[in-house]
Amino acid sequence: MDHYLVISAIGEDRPGIVNDLSQIIFEHECNIVDSRMTVLGGEFALILLITGQWNTVAKLESAMPKYQEKLSLTLISKRTELRTHQDKSLPYSVEVVAIDHPGIVYQVARFFSSRDQYRRFADFQL
Repeated sequence: MDHYLVISAIGEDRPGIVNDLSQIIFEHECNIVDSRMTVLGGEFALILLITGQWNTVAKLESAMPKYQEKLSLTLISKRTELRTHQDKSLPYSVEVVAIDHPGIVYQVARFFSSRDQYRRFADFQL
C-alpha cells in the first residue's frame, strides 16, 4: 500500500531548486505524483505530492529538517491520503477579468463558497 506525503517549500528563487528536491525524493525511493510551482515576488514556492512505501516516506519525512537547512528553504511536510471523488458534478473553469483592488480574491471566493459549502477549489489561480 502506498503512503502519501505533501511537501511545501518556499525560498529565494534560484536555479536548481526543483532539481535538488526531486533528487532528494528519488534518493529516498519515493515518487512525485503531482506538483504546483510558482514564483511570488522573489520567492519560489512549490507543493509536491509524494508517494512511496511507508518506510521510505517516513525516512523522507524525518529528513526534512536536515534538507531545510542544506537547501535554504522553508520545508513543511504533512501526511495525507488520496482524495476520493464522491461528487458527480462537472468540473468548470471561471475566468475573472476585473480591475485589481483590495479584497477581490476574497469576494470571488466568497461568491463561490456561498453557492455550495461542500465544494472546494481544486486549483485557484490569480
